[in-house]
Amino acid sequence: MAKIAKTDLSIINDRIESFGQKVQKQKENSLYFFENLKMKDVILPHEKNGSWSNYYQFAIRFPDTRQRDRMAVYLFERGIDAAKYLDEVIDVATENYDYQGDCPNAELCSKTVLIIPNHYTLSTKDLDYIIDSLNRGSRYLFG
Repeated sequence: MAKIAKTDLSIINDRIESFGQKVQKQKENSLYFFENLKMKDVILPHEKNGSWSNYYQFAIRFPDTRQRDRMAVYLFERGIDAAKYLDEVIDVATENYDYQGDCPNAELCSKTVLIIPNHYTLSTKDLDYIIDSLNRGSRYLFG
């Protein structure tokens, strides 16, 4: 601790004090998504019995890459920044680590998961806009 600058230590202490509240807000955002998202044929994150998630990220798994990519474009056109999480991980693993294609579930997830905004700074109005865009996009793009 003596090697940490006092200003850095002060910043860390301030962040630690509010960390629990931020995690709680992200969990509340996630619960709000669960209550209001009405998308067909997607898999939403869930907590297994005996586990607890901080919902640092809110991942939606689509049936295939095409649907995920179409939704990503649809959201982007509406000013919502979503991420194709780990989309290139298979290529990187193959090129750099001699990956042999023996993780089909990881490959499927890397090509079908979309991360939507869930951070603690989002207002209810922001969340409603994201939810409305996802629900409308799902109906419009996929019937």
